[in-house]
Parts: sequence; structure tokens; C-alpha cells
Amino acid sequence: MRKLILLLFLPAAFALASCIGSEHKFSAQDLEIINSTPDSLLKIYTTDNPLEMEVLRAPSYNLTKKELHSEAFQKLARRMVYTVSHPQVDGLGLAAPQVGVNKAVVVVQRVDKEGQPYEVYPNISIVETSEEMTVSEEGCLSIPGEKGYVDRYVIIVIEYYSLAERKMVRDTINSYASVIFQHEVDHLDGILYTDRSW
Repeated sequence: MRKLILLLFLPAAFALASCIGSEHKFSAQDLEIINSTPDSLLKIYTTDNPLEMEVLRAPSYNLTKKELHSEAFQKLARRMVYTVSHPQVDGLGLAAPQVGVNKAVVVVQRVDKEGQPYEVYPNISIVETSEEMTVSEEGCLSIPGEKGYVDRYVIIVIEYYSLAERKMVRDTINSYASVIFQHEVDHLDGILYTDRSW
């Protein structure tokens, strides 16, 4: 009986392992988006389009270390920075789902740093928050023409993969920069600021 259960269980276990492993790979559609006209702006998905809304509402997955050091990721990161910082867009942040790729990558303008650079944060999550909250007025590139008020934490601790250090690291973010991070990390869970606004 045990052998029969084991024989029945093994194919299912292998199928599950295969499925989990494939969740983190760039899909053919991801690569098509990443490799499309490299010098052009990435298309920003909006809530007006039902198919794009499905992508915006879907969860995003972490990338493996191999993928983080791949040419595809480097292209995605460069193109996301180029898109969000372009005068035509002029955004403060951008999450990969907003350009059609459900991967845990965000670009944030570090308004708390000298020169306010745009920086890329792969495999990011918020691991700690302050008790103190603040109210921010927010908009979103995926919801053009709208604004709303959202309660956000004043201080957060983020964890992300540092390409320079080749490991997961932590950083403490406060003030308005923390609001931008919270907004973008929400996108990775399929959450829009309108879900939290009042």
C-alpha cells in the first residue's frame, strides 16, 4: 500500500516542483516586452484595459539569481528606468507589472538622496514598518488623471537583492521616499493605491 501511495505521489510532486520552478522564469511574453524596440518607452499598462488590468492584479514572482544576472533582467531594468524618468512620463516610481512583466522589480526615484537618482530594486519586500502613519496624496501611472489620499507608514525597512553585493540586503527608508516604495511594492501584490485610498 505504501509503495502504491509513493508511486502515486511522486509524479504529482515532480509536477508541482516543475510548476514552482517555472514561476520565476521570464515567459516568452516577458521576453517579447523586454526585447521590443530597445530605444523606445515601455508601454505602461492601465486599468482602462481589461487585459492589462489582469496583469496589474496578478501577483509578481521573485527572480532566481541566474535571472537577476541575466541580459534580460539588465535590459528590463534599463528600460524601466528610461521609461519612468523620461519627460513624457515623469514618474516617481514604476513596478514591473505596470509594463506587463509580473516580476518583483521596482524602480524608485530616491527623493531622499542627493541628485534624486532612479534606482532598481529586484526581489524587494517590506519586512518592517513603523507604528507612525502619514497621509499622502497619490496618483499612479496606471490610473491616469486620478488622485487619492492614502495612509502610509512613515518608516519602513526594505529587503532586496543587491546586484553589487550579490546578496539580499536591508535598508531603512523614511519620509516621502517610504511612501513611494510602499506604493510600488503594493503593485507586486496586485494592489493599487485606489484599494487603500479614501
